[in-house]
Amino acid sequence: HRDLHSFPTRRSSDLAEYVDGSKFHVETEVTVDRAVSPTLPDREPRGFFFFYGRGFSSPDFRLAADGVRGASSVTLQTADHPFKKGDIVILRAQETPARRAVTRNACNWGSFRSTHLFIEAVDGAKLTFNQPLRLDYPVADESFVRKFDIVRGGRVEGMTLETKNDYWLSSVFFEYASDCLARDLKVIKCGRNAVYATHAKFCSILDCEFENAWNNLGGGTAYVGWENASDCLIDGIVTTNMRHAPVVQWGASGNVIRNGVFSHCDAQWHAGWSTENLFENCTVISDTKEFGGYGYAFFASAPEDGAHGPNGPRNVIYNCDTYSINTAVWLGGMNENWIFAYNRFRVKQGSGFFLKTAGFDHILKGNVAILEDKTSPFVLFTTPDCSGVELIGNTLSGGNGKLFEGMQKPLVEKDNRVIPLNPQLPRPTPAVPSIYEWQMKHRK
Repeated sequence: HRDLHSFPTRRSSDLAEYVDGSKFHVETEVTVDRAVSPTLPDREPRGFFFFYGRGFSSPDFRLAADGVRGASSVTLQTADHPFKKGDIVILRAQETPARRAVTRNACNWGSFRSTHLFIEAVDGAKLTFNQPLRLDYPVADESFVRKFDIVRGGRVEGMTLETKNDYWLSSVFFEYASDCLARDLKVIKCGRNAVYATHAKFCSILDCEFENAWNNLGGGTAYVGWENASDCLIDGIVTTNMRHAPVVQWGASGNVIRNGVFSHCDAQWHAGWSTENLFENCTVISDTKEFGGYGYAFFASAPEDGAHGPNGPRNVIYNCDTYSINTAVWLGGMNENWIFAYNRFRVKQGSGFFLKTAGFDHILKGNVAILEDKTSPFVLFTTPDCSGVELIGNTLSGGNGKLFEGMQKPLVEKDNRVIPLNPQLPRPTPAVPSIYEWQMKHRK
C-alpha cells in the first residue's frame, strides 16, 4: 500500500542451478512507475516457455480450381495477392454442409482438412509449394490459402521443469512455429501439456521424459503429440500418467511419433481429420483409466462425436507393442485405408480391432493379437459399411478363436493363424524395422 514513487528503483534477482552443481546468477535493476501503462502481449501465453509467431497476416484467398492430392501447386482466383517465395501458408478446406453430410461429421468447430506449406514459386495466381498435397482441397468446400508469420528455430534443451501448482499452462508451447526443438527435457507434473504445439511445421520433441500432469482427467488435456501441425517429429520420449499419449488432432498430418514408451495412458487420433501420421516402435501401456485415458491402446474419435468429429485417411501404425484393458484398436468411423502392420496387441478384455461407421479399406498385416478373454474375435465389424478390409499373415492367440465376427467380412483373408492363448507370444520382427528410417535413407 506504499506509494511506489517513493521506491522508484527495484532490483530483481534470479538464480539457475544446473545438474553438475554450477549456478548462474543474474540481477536486473528496474524502475517502477505507476504512471506508465504496460505493454501487454496481444494474447495470453500458453506456456511457461512460449515460442509464438505473429500468426495470420493475410485474408483468405480462395482457390480457382481444386487442389488435388499429389499436386504441388494450387491456383488462386486472383493474381492480386501478397504471397511470395519463402512464405509459409495454411491451405484449408471448409467443413461445408455437403461435406458434413458425406462424413457424418457432427462437430461444428475446430480445424479439419488443412496443411502448412512453404511457397517455393509464385507465377501470377499459381502458387507452388515445397511438397505435394496429402488431401484434395475442393473449390466446392471453399478451400483457401492464408499467410501467417512464424517464429523459427526456437529451442529448449537440457532442463528439468516442474509445475508446483495447478496452472492452465503448458511447460513448453510452440505456436505459429517452424523448425523449433524441445530436447533432453524432464517435465514433472505439467499444468496443461508438457511440450505441445499448434500451427507448427518441422518441429521436434526428442529424448524427453514427461511425468504426470495437473489436468489429465475428463475435460483436461495432458496430451503428448501434435495439434494442427504438419511434418513434425517426436522421437525417443518416455511418458508416465499423461492422458492421451501419443496423440494427433485437428488436421495434424504427416507427423511421425516413434521410439516412445507411454505408460498409463492411451494413444489417440483425438479429433479433426488427422491424416497420414505414422506411429512406429511405440510401446503403449493402457492399463488404467485413472489418468484420463479410455482403456484402449489406440482410439480414433467418431463422426457422431460433436466435440471431436472423425479422423482422416492413411494413418499408419507399425511395429508397436501395446497392452490394454479394453479393445486394442477402437476406430470410430470414416477411417479410410489405415495400415496396421507388425504390431503386438495384448488385450485384457475385448477384441483386437473394433470397426464401425464406414471404416474401410484397412490393411491388417503381420500383427499378433493376444486376447485374454474367451469371447472376443480378432476383428469385430459392428456396421455393414466396413468393407474392403484385408487380413494378411496375422496371428490370433486366445480370444474366441475367430478372426472376425459381426456385420461384414474381410475382402482378403489369407495366411492368418489361430492358436491357443499364449501370453508370452513375442512381438513380430519386420524385415524393415522402421518406415521412417527407410524413407529417410531412400528419399530423393
